[in-house]
Amino acid sequence: MLLLLIDSNVEFRRVLEGVLSGGGIRVDGHSTPGSAKSAYARTPADIVLVDLPPQLEDIDLFLGDLR
Repeated sequence: MLLLLIDSNVEFRRVLEGVLSGGGIRVDGHSTPGSAKSAYARTPADIVLVDLPPQLEDIDLFLGDLR
């Protein structure tokens, strides 16, 4: 299973990546919707976990593209 993780907090993202990968989940972590969108286009994830402020412009475009 591949999880695409998008979180602007680098420290939290790294901790979460470690915990999830320790449980056997492959994690592809990104800090911006733009880099996550490129990664998703190359290798679609089974799950997308987004923790970004709603006022971030790119997030609406990213979520719209996933749909």
